[in-house]
Amino acid sequence: MSVILELLRGMDLEAASRKHRVTIATLTEWRDRFLAGGEAGLKSRETEVDDEEKRRLKSVVANVSVENELLREKIAHMESNRPLGKHHINTTSQRAFTRRIVRACGKCKRNDGITGSR
Repeated sequence: MSVILELLRGMDLEAASRKHRVTIATLTEWRDRFLAGGEAGLKSRETEVDDEEKRRLKSVVANVSVENELLREKIAHMESNRPLGKHHINTTSQRAFTRRIVRACGKCKRNDGITGSR
Protein backbone atom coordinates (compact mmCIF):
# COMPACT_ATOMS: atom_id res chain seq x y z
CA MET A 1 0.00 0.00 0.00
CA SER A 2 2.91 2.36 0.60
CA VAL A 3 3.80 2.07 -3.09
CA ILE A 4 0.33 3.27 -4.05
CA LEU A 5 0.53 6.16 -1.60
CA GLU A 6 3.88 7.17 -3.07
CA LEU A 7 2.31 7.19 -6.54
CA LEU A 8 -0.64 9.23 -5.34
CA ARG A 9 1.74 11.74 -3.77
CA GLY A 10 3.36 12.26 -7.19
CA MET A 11 6.19 9.74 -7.47
CA ASP A 12 7.04 8.83 -11.05
CA LEU A 13 5.74 5.44 -12.21
CA GLU A 14 9.13 4.38 -13.58
CA ALA A 15 10.95 5.36 -10.40
CA ALA A 16 8.41 3.49 -8.25
CA SER A 17 8.71 0.48 -10.54
CA ARG A 18 12.48 0.37 -10.16
CA LYS A 19 12.42 1.08 -6.42
CA HIS A 20 9.91 -1.67 -5.58
CA ARG A 21 10.86 -4.06 -8.43
CA VAL A 22 7.32 -4.22 -9.81
CA THR A 23 6.23 -3.66 -13.41
CA ILE A 24 4.57 -0.40 -14.40
CA ALA A 25 1.48 -2.33 -15.51
CA THR A 26 1.17 -3.92 -12.05
CA LEU A 27 1.60 -0.56 -10.34
CA THR A 28 -1.03 0.98 -12.60
CA GLU A 29 -3.45 -1.86 -11.87
CA TRP A 30 -2.88 -1.54 -8.10
CA ARG A 31 -3.38 2.22 -8.22
CA ASP A 32 -6.60 1.89 -10.24
CA ARG A 33 -7.99 -0.78 -7.88
CA PHE A 34 -7.06 1.36 -4.87
CA LEU A 35 -8.82 4.39 -6.31
CA ALA A 36 -11.90 2.35 -7.31
CA GLY A 37 -12.11 0.92 -3.78
CA GLY A 38 -11.89 4.38 -2.27
CA GLU A 39 -14.60 5.68 -4.59
CA ALA A 40 -16.85 2.73 -3.74
CA GLY A 41 -16.31 3.41 -0.03
CA LEU A 42 -17.33 7.03 -0.44
CA LYS A 43 -20.45 6.07 -2.40
CA SER A 44 -21.52 3.57 0.26
CA ARG A 45 -21.12 6.31 2.89
CA GLU A 46 -23.37 8.59 0.83
CA THR A 47 -25.95 5.80 0.66
CA GLU A 48 -25.82 5.35 4.43
CA VAL A 49 -26.40 9.07 4.95
CA ASP A 50 -29.29 9.02 2.47
CA ASP A 51 -30.83 5.98 4.20
CA GLU A 52 -30.56 7.65 7.60
CA GLU A 53 -32.25 10.79 6.23
CA LYS A 54 -35.06 8.66 4.76
CA ARG A 55 -35.56 6.92 8.12
CA ARG A 56 -35.65 10.28 9.88
CA LEU A 57 -38.19 11.70 7.44
CA LYS A 58 -40.39 8.59 7.68
CA SER A 59 -40.35 9.01 11.44
CA VAL A 60 -41.40 12.64 11.12
CA VAL A 61 -44.26 11.70 8.75
CA ALA A 62 -45.42 8.94 11.09
CA ASN A 63 -45.37 11.29 14.08
CA VAL A 64 -47.37 13.93 12.20
CA SER A 65 -49.86 11.26 11.10
CA VAL A 66 -50.28 10.07 14.67
CA GLU A 67 -50.73 13.63 15.93
CA ASN A 68 -53.36 14.26 13.23
CA GLU A 69 -55.16 11.09 14.17
CA LEU A 70 -55.18 12.06 17.84
CA LEU A 71 -56.55 15.49 16.96
CA ARG A 72 -59.30 13.90 14.84
CA GLU A 73 -60.24 11.66 17.74
CA LYS A 74 -60.25 14.60 20.13
CA ILE A 75 -62.46 16.63 17.77
CA ALA A 76 -64.82 13.67 17.36
CA HIS A 77 -65.03 13.29 21.13
CA MET A 78 -65.67 16.99 21.66
CA GLU A 79 -68.31 17.08 18.92
CA SER A 80 -70.09 14.03 20.32
CA ASN A 81 -70.75 15.97 23.55
CA ARG A 82 -72.57 18.74 21.68
CA PRO A 83 -76.32 18.52 21.16
CA LEU A 84 -76.07 19.08 17.40
CA GLY A 85 -72.62 17.54 16.94
CA LYS A 86 -71.76 14.40 15.08
CA HIS A 87 -73.13 11.40 16.93
CA HIS A 88 -70.67 8.72 15.95
CA ILE A 89 -67.35 8.58 14.13
CA ASN A 90 -65.66 5.25 13.52
CA THR A 91 -62.27 5.77 15.15
CA THR A 92 -61.42 2.06 15.12
CA SER A 93 -60.49 2.16 11.44
CA GLN A 94 -58.58 5.39 12.04
CA ARG A 95 -56.54 3.74 14.82
CA ALA A 96 -55.82 0.76 12.55
CA PHE A 97 -54.58 3.17 9.90
CA THR A 98 -52.30 4.86 12.43
CA ARG A 99 -50.87 1.53 13.54
CA ARG A 100 -50.12 0.62 9.91
CA ILE A 101 -48.31 3.92 9.39
CA VAL A 102 -46.25 3.43 12.52
CA ARG A 103 -45.34 -0.15 11.55
CA ALA A 104 -44.37 0.97 8.06
CA CYS A 105 -42.11 3.59 9.53
CA GLY A 106 -40.04 0.96 11.29
CA LYS A 107 -38.53 2.05 14.54
CA CYS A 108 -40.48 5.23 15.13
CA LYS A 109 -39.87 6.99 18.40
CA ARG A 110 -43.15 8.30 19.74
CA ASN A 111 -43.86 10.01 23.02
CA ASP A 112 -47.57 10.44 22.53
CA GLY A 113 -48.71 8.00 25.23
CA ILE A 114 -50.55 5.65 22.90
CA THR A 115 -50.29 2.01 23.88
CA GLY A 116 -48.57 -0.28 21.46
CA SER A 117 -45.96 2.31 20.48
CA ARG A 118 -42.48 1.14 19.53
